[in-house]
Amino acid sequence: MNVKGFEVNFLGDSITFGVGVSDIPNCRYDNRIAKLLGLSDVHAFAPEGEVPCGRIGKLPVAVDLAEFSRTVCALLDAPAVNVIGKGTVQTVAVIGGEGGDFVDAARREGADVILSGRIGYHRMLDAAEDSICAIEAGHFYTERPVLAHLAALRALSGRICGFSGPEPGLLGLY
Repeated sequence: MNVKGFEVNFLGDSITFGVGVSDIPNCRYDNRIAKLLGLSDVHAFAPEGEVPCGRIGKLPVAVDLAEFSRTVCALLDAPAVNVIGKGTVQTVAVIGGEGGDFVDAARREGADVILSGRIGYHRMLDAAEDSICAIEAGHFYTERPVLAHLAALRALSGRICGFSGPEPGLLGLY
C-alpha cells in the first residue's frame, strides 16, 4: 500500500491501517495544540460556511510575539517557525495543517495571532497588513501532537509496539 502520511499497524490484531495525515480531522490537531499552549476559554472557529475546526483561546498572560514564537518552537519541537507581526499576543487561533483560509476568520474572532502548519507567503504578508500576527510552524510539527496522542492511547491498550518518525513529514506508528 502506498500511503502518504503515516501508517498504523495494530499488531495485536494483525491488521494494518494506512491513513493519510489529512484524513484525521484538523479539530484533533487543534485541540492538542491548544492544550499544549495552555489556552483557556477555547472555542471553535472557521471561515463562514465551513466546518468550525480551528480553535481560539487565551494564554494566561499576554506575551511578546517573539517569546511566544520561541514557546511554539519548543512545544512543537520545531527547529524554526516563520513569523510576521509585532507586539504582544494573548488570544491565539490554532489550525493544524493548511490555515491560510482561516486568517480572516481568526482576526474577526479577535485573535492576536494565528498559528498554523502553513499559511503561505502572500497570506502571511496580508495578515500583517490586517493587524493579525501569524506563525507558520510546518505541517509536520502542527500534526505530530495528535499522532503522539493517538500512539499513546493505542500503546495503553497494548496494541502498538513502537513509535517512530523516519523523516519530517512522515510519521510511522508500528
